[in-house]
Amino acid sequence: MRSLNFFYLILIILLGAGAADVPECTGTVQFNPSKNLDTLIWYPTNPSVAPTFPMNYECLYQINVPQGWSSYIELKFLPTTNTTANNSVVQRKSRRSREFSAGYDYANVTGLDTQPYVTDHLFQGIQVTAESRVSIIAIPSSDPSYRGSYMNKLRSILIFDGPSVNSTCLGTALQLLHSNRQYVTSGRVVTVIPLQKPTYPDYYQLMFQDFENTKDITEYRGVSCQGYCDPIVMDGSKSPSAFSTFSNYGFANDCLMSVSGTGNLDVYYGGKTDSKSNLIASYSEASNELMLPQLFRGVVRTYVLTGGIATVNITHNLEICRSIKKNQKGFITSPFYKTGITFPWFGYDSINVYSDTPYKYTFNIQDVDLSKNSSLQLSVFNNNSRAYDIVYNEINLPSLNQSVNAVGTRWTIIYACNKTGDYFINYDVVKINVPQGWSSYIKLKFLPTTNTTANNSVVQVIDFNQRVENIYYTGYDQFYFIAPGGRIKISTKDTSAQFQFSVLWFSEINPGSYDYANVTELDTQPYVSNYLYKGNQVTAETRVSIITIPPSESYLLETHLKALRSILIFDGPSVNSTCLGTALQLLNSNRQYVTSGRVVTVIPLRPLSYWSDSQLMFQDFENTKDITEYRGVACQGYCDPIVMDGSKTPSAFSTFSPSGYGNDCLMSVSGTGNLDVYYGGKTDSKSNLIASYSEANNELMLPQLLQGVVRTYVLTGGIATVNITHNSDVCRFIKKNQKGFITSPLYKTGLTFPFFRIDSIWIYSDTPYKYTFNIQDVDLSKNNSLRLSVIHNKSRVYDILYNATNLPSLNESVSAVGTEWDIKYSGDYDRINGGYFINYDMVKVNSASSYLSNYVATVVSVWFFLCMMF
Repeated sequence: MRSLNFFYLILIILLGAGAADVPECTGTVQFNPSKNLDTLIWYPTNPSVAPTFPMNYECLYQINVPQGWSSYIELKFLPTTNTTANNSVVQRKSRRSREFSAGYDYANVTGLDTQPYVTDHLFQGIQVTAESRVSIIAIPSSDPSYRGSYMNKLRSILIFDGPSVNSTCLGTALQLLHSNRQYVTSGRVVTVIPLQKPTYPDYYQLMFQDFENTKDITEYRGVSCQGYCDPIVMDGSKSPSAFSTFSNYGFANDCLMSVSGTGNLDVYYGGKTDSKSNLIASYSEASNELMLPQLFRGVVRTYVLTGGIATVNITHNLEICRSIKKNQKGFITSPFYKTGITFPWFGYDSINVYSDTPYKYTFNIQDVDLSKNSSLQLSVFNNNSRAYDIVYNEINLPSLNQSVNAVGTRWTIIYACNKTGDYFINYDVVKINVPQGWSSYIKLKFLPTTNTTANNSVVQVIDFNQRVENIYYTGYDQFYFIAPGGRIKISTKDTSAQFQFSVLWFSEINPGSYDYANVTELDTQPYVSNYLYKGNQVTAETRVSIITIPPSESYLLETHLKALRSILIFDGPSVNSTCLGTALQLLNSNRQYVTSGRVVTVIPLRPLSYWSDSQLMFQDFENTKDITEYRGVACQGYCDPIVMDGSKTPSAFSTFSPSGYGNDCLMSVSGTGNLDVYYGGKTDSKSNLIASYSEANNELMLPQLLQGVVRTYVLTGGIATVNITHNSDVCRFIKKNQKGFITSPLYKTGLTFPFFRIDSIWIYSDTPYKYTFNIQDVDLSKNNSLRLSVIHNKSRVYDILYNATNLPSLNESVSAVGTEWDIKYSGDYDRINGGYFINYDMVKVNSASSYLSNYVATVVSVWFFLCMMF
């Protein structure tokens, strides 16, 4: 390599006094190297004051540079009149007067790299080789006090499209920066030469990537600033637009404050990659309110906008991201997450998030490396008192994706590692308006007084879980908040309205007492709460499934439903656990709540009135885990049609009759799929499955009377509409030929009849029917008895009593003609259980067949009577 041969060719300084002569311009003025390399050529003169050139003066100066040399020009140009017009222009090209000769740094970039190669400094040449082609952008200086001098130095950085300075020069680093585009080589190699070597580390950089990852990007720039950056306008409407920021050693970060406009903004730790393996987050204008500001760490951060035009605001003032002033969601990562870069020598990272007032910090660890003696400490402080503190390491590993929360004014994350390590933690920060362990009771009035039918005016009640309930009209409504509180938002739009609310706080939400229960996957009968007068705590073998059974009382129904807002369901063993929501939200969701652990706690902030029969139903989730759509149903008389979508996953609903006093009459099933009916809850064993239906067997098999305490209907493989009523006469009054069954109320439930010793049911018709029936199952132990009677025109044509000494022949059919069939099942007071199951087939008959059948039935009845006597 040739030694440096510094040859100062020309120094043009427009100095001189106003009185100095201005050379006449008769054409292009040529400047060639002089024989004496140390000679400085001044133009036009070398006095202490540059001459003043007149108006309307134009001239072109040609500076000739031999191959392999450069020239260095200093220029002074000061308009003295009309200084704001920018009409006077000096056009020039900059070169340093020396032969190209430099040492090199060498680097390689590939399409699989997530981290671009960034120059450490520009003391010497750089040669970068790619797998395909090389993409280059310039990162400007972030220091505003020296930005002008740094920019001038970028003119001395030449970028060559190939492996040597004899390759085509793509341009200077300054031209690259101003272009807002990337330079792309035609081959695999780029060479960079600094004509003017810096004497100290510079704050501008060049960034190199394999073009395979950036080939779809048109607009691409480097961005740097101190404090708040100027708004960055990105046009990704036709092709992606991108910018990258750089922090040497990862010591600085970006705080993304806002994204306004259209399109989607992807943020990468490193460069853009086709695999998106280092994609860290995505944003649109719609996600601004809750998701921003967001702190981004790492060495290189690349922002890529697609599908729109947007303005992006970032700052390096990290207090904007670390000081919480509103409800917010986001994440915290280690400085080098997903980069593969090692920590500096100290191997330690600490970050604080803080607020002036208490917030509820909910966070869950998505990813953490705790190998090689690494540790992660998470702490929440409330007014300098440690409210939460835990240290995770190889011995004490965290449960990933499991949320933890604590209330405080500061959240601290400390990560210690041995050179390498990562963590990623999601967080949700919510302002505390209701202190932890307290509740508030809100009375609300909202009465639109004009344009009252439009429903344009609305009050939004936003609770402690950020769930929204819209109120369009209410003379009196009740709401309940727990920590961290909630919000009420009014929007009257094109109406006027009366609006008023009151708030009352309570410092204790724990009830005076609890009911405790256990559920297992072997249970056929769910546990149903007892009128929600006090707290409930239910423990499962696996996890707890909960649904709400709504009130059936039509009188004051709206009042009873609103009261369900006061029933809070907590995912754990205490009121300090995460609140899943209210019983009303559960009811309206048409889904089941499922705990993350084995225990659920239910708190009535205001116990329901004694006349409300609304309940919560609990099961082990093992039996309901395949059900997506699941609701409780109740009504008086005819229920609204129940549309069930079991086309992809089973859909279910359950009804409830306290102590088995009520029943369902299943009137019709229309649509597709198969409907299974259980006495109790759905079970994998199907031991309590009582019947199955489809649209095809409707005509003969329905209507059907279904008894029991809980009845669960599960649809699979289709979409169907189910109609039920609690008017049992629809099922007991026969109008057509029909097949079906009769069971005792508690059949297959294992429950005992309360308060009475007789269960009686009768089926009747206006005209004679032939009743054919056979007993499938009956419990005649413990003084239990079953009496079957057929009555025709008030005369008993068939009558028999079965008990422990007179057992029936199971599955043997008996027939009789009449207008009524009576079934009585009895036993000892408060001890009757077990039950019976009887199939029947009812066919309408004429008078002749009625006479013959009754004769046979009478003979059978007498024969059984004689057997019992002798």
